[in-house]
Amino acid sequence: MTRNEFLASVEIASHPPEPDNLRDAPLLNDWWVSFEGRFLHLQGDVEDHPALGTGHITTSPLLAFDEPERWARRASRWYRLGGTWRGMAFEEQRSAGQSLKDGLRQLRAQLRQQ
Repeated sequence: MTRNEFLASVEIASHPPEPDNLRDAPLLNDWWVSFEGRFLHLQGDVEDHPALGTGHITTSPLLAFDEPERWARRASRWYRLGGTWRGMAFEEQRSAGQSLKDGLRQLRAQLRQQ
């Protein structure tokens, strides 16, 4: 992916998906957030991934996330989020989800400036 393609993905991730974006998006169940380097990733059990099929995955770096709306975005793909965060109570999920959204918003702003 070129720098310009990546920046275009950052811009796409700045806006919620359209319903068409999620219709055929892979479903990620029993998922959690992991931190590798300076980026966040999702891990979990994916269904209907066009390249990987069904099984456990770690996504490429996460660019956007909305737990209440049940979606996530990496550079080239939307994901539908199923189930719940592994090992977290509902209120913990909401708090962590908002913190994650805020952090990704800041990351996108930094990536645009580089």
